[in-house]
Amino acid sequence: MSEQNLNDILKDLKKSEEKLKIYIPTLKREVSFVPLTLSQQKNVIDKITSSSFGIIDFYNSVYDVIKTTSTEDISTFTTIDRVNIVLSFRKYINSNYEDIDVSKVLEKNVNINLPGLKKTIITDKFTFELSVPNLVTDFKFNNYVITTYKDERMLLGKLLVNELSKFITKFTVNETAKTVDFNTTTIKQKFNFLEAIDSKHFKEVFEYINQIRDIEVEFVKLEDKQIEIGPELFIM
Repeated sequence: MSEQNLNDILKDLKKSEEKLKIYIPTLKREVSFVPLTLSQQKNVIDKITSSSFGIIDFYNSVYDVIKTTSTEDISTFTTIDRVNIVLSFRKYINSNYEDIDVSKVLEKNVNINLPGLKKTIITDKFTFELSVPNLVTDFKFNNYVITTYKDERMLLGKLLVNELSKFITKFTVNETAKTVDFNTTTIKQKFNFLEAIDSKHFKEVFEYINQIRDIEVEFVKLEDKQIEIGPELFIM
């Protein structure tokens, strides 16, 4: 078969693609996505054994999939939304996963109440402006950690700083009213700033982060069962 004929067939396949309607919790509406290709599914599954960075490497692969399948700007999606998107992809592949009906999980998720996506925390020395990271921010910080520390064995501390860095968008020194806006700094500079602050000032920040992560867990629960988010979800 000629190259031209093959290209024509591929174009026809693209035209015939159906769209998935996926509920985006923070937007409170459905967004259209193109279904996964076998190649995309394969790339995500390959993360089962190929990386020492675990879940953040998996989420970076998921980011690539969402970026190429969403019909809308993915900077409007947060990490909370990502859970529902991943489960919706799984439902399209196969609605059953380890004796859990994924479609029922998704139905339940429409009614989950979300906490505030932004928060201000004031300590005796600092004022922190927080925001649930969107998928673009999450990807950038995960990618920085993966590329910067790929040859290091001691990763837990770096991952802790990375988690903190995703949520803090700005901080102010209360005594001097001097503010650092992290939208105008590099990721490396942000890491350096935060690492220089006494860890006790981050107590309430981590409480908020844990609250968001707990909500993300709610999106994978069905009664007394829970779906583990990972590359295995993309296996038939």
